[in-house]
Amino acid sequence: MAGLSIQMAMMPESEDDKSVIQINKSDMPRGHKFKFSPEEDETLKKLVQTHGTNKWSLISKLLKCRTARQCRDRWNHYLSNNSEQIPWTENEDAKLLRLHNEIGPKWTIIATYFEGRNSVTIRNRCCRLIRRMNSKKNKKHIEASNSSSDESPMPPTMNARIILPSCSLLPFPWM
Repeated sequence: MAGLSIQMAMMPESEDDKSVIQINKSDMPRGHKFKFSPEEDETLKKLVQTHGTNKWSLISKLLKCRTARQCRDRWNHYLSNNSEQIPWTENEDAKLLRLHNEIGPKWTIIATYFEGRNSVTIRNRCCRLIRRMNSKKNKKHIEASNSSSDESPMPPTMNARIILPSCSLLPFPWM
């Protein structure tokens, strides 16, 4: 990793003389996976205003530490006017959950049923809804198990929590 600066700092009175490595984010090679900072977002917005949405290679070189694809995806999915945060309606939520149950986690296909929403926004909303529903189910189960703790069919260690699959395990092509 040429150009990557690593600073070693010795920790005084540390066990076995361990050292701490500090990596300067600005020196990371292109394409690192840190979150975009607010400063990077602002710079990206200005560069897109100046150079347009077809010169991602140039924009990525000017932004530094980001690939053309990262810049394009950040713009298309989070920063462009097309991806404005329009509040979700209850009808949209119900439609999204119904489509997810029917089609599965095919976010690009599901996005075609929603005007003004992209696949990333669709996926994030669906995961949030599923997480919220699972959390409500867990609370109801815990309340029910606390009220009938003597007659519980599960061992006491299992009454505390139901383990449900994480929404982060839902497949998405570029994650």
